[in-house]
Amino acid sequence: MVPKTNLKEFQREFTQRTGDSIKKLVMAKIVETPAYVIKELGLEFPPGQEILWGLLILGQQDIHFFVHATESSLATMFRNATNGRPPQEQYLYIPREHICQLEPVQLEPGLLSPLRLLPFLRRKPRLLKLQFHQQEKNFTLILEPVTGLEGVTALLPYYLSDTNLASSETDKAGAGSSVQDEG
Repeated sequence: MVPKTNLKEFQREFTQRTGDSIKKLVMAKIVETPAYVIKELGLEFPPGQEILWGLLILGQQDIHFFVHATESSLATMFRNATNGRPPQEQYLYIPREHICQLEPVQLEPGLLSPLRLLPFLRRKPRLLKLQFHQQEKNFTLILEPVTGLEGVTALLPYYLSDTNLASSETDKAGAGSSVQDEG
């Protein structure tokens, strides 16, 4: 557990660096996102992994994803033995006005998964789908907050401005899909 002084210090430093203040801070991992997308966003998976752990920061103004430069003692030994590069701090800034979609999702289970064969075993969505545009491209990230979506879902509508929400609904209507509440 992080002592409160460290959390307060992080909040102060974050506000100084970004000009944004923290509404909600949760540990999360980026999952089900191809490496080329991560790279285009200026992020990098740890060697041999396909998930990226970090802090999902729902700011007063925008959304941020921050990866602290840490590694385990064992990873440090292996890196030193191979003259590898130490981990670097990583940061993704997503302006509120660039967010197109932000909603809880449930990924479809694999073809032979017990969850597909026995649908009553499915749990409520625990992933967050974040679609946004940046550098004239559209991106989709799938995030899994460690503590679940309970503390996050109430804040989601705040990040969808009227114009983004309207364009998202227009896209869905144009594709012939309907919006359903899973609650």
